[in-house]
Amino acid sequence: MRIRNKKNLTPRLEKVSDIMYIPKITQPDHRKLIGSEIIKESLADKVFIEIGCGMGSFTTLLAKQNPSVQIIAIEQEKNAIVKAAEIAKENNCKNILFMAVDAGYLLRFIKPNSVDRIYLNFSCPYPKKSYANRRLTNPKFLKIYSEILKKDGLIFQKTDNDSFFEYSNESFSELGFINKICCRDLYKSPYLSDNIPTEYEKKFVKQNKSINFAVWQNSGGEK
Repeated sequence: MRIRNKKNLTPRLEKVSDIMYIPKITQPDHRKLIGSEIIKESLADKVFIEIGCGMGSFTTLLAKQNPSVQIIAIEQEKNAIVKAAEIAKENNCKNILFMAVDAGYLLRFIKPNSVDRIYLNFSCPYPKKSYANRRLTNPKFLKIYSEILKKDGLIFQKTDNDSFFEYSNESFSELGFINKICCRDLYKSPYLSDNIPTEYEKKFVKQNKSINFAVWQNSGGEK
């Protein structure tokens, strides 16, 4: 179910328009934007993409820790992404570009072989099998990620849902990604020291839920 837009959404979006891009996908004359029009050349030593940035706490901390990296934060829900952009501006994070777009359209905006990392933090697991094609680790999405990632680019995934984690591991393997890390309980692992928690993650940890964590390396195509 989609969230109804708040009454003050439009003026809030206007205030963050300098770091927000909202493409008009449905227009037949939509122009494919790639290269420096999306990725700021002056900041692009590396490019990281977060798909499903939510309210942006992870995005902001990631940007602060990596000031020379261009962060591209993807989120369909405008009520969430506007808040993320507002937080980024409050923290003076100038290396983030927010995009209100479905991940299925990334190839329209991101140049192939240009991304170093993709973050998938607590993506919706869509537990019903009939909704499997909506999962962000469905093969149709992984093929897109593989194309925009550099040859040895990495995908970082965190989820509290064990079934979704198993499904994701199978999907990554089938598409030829190379597993670098597979951890069933992040908070009891040596990988926690480098972890940036999300809003959802903090809630799950308080509920004593185990956090699954994996890192996959792009191999450039299916096996």
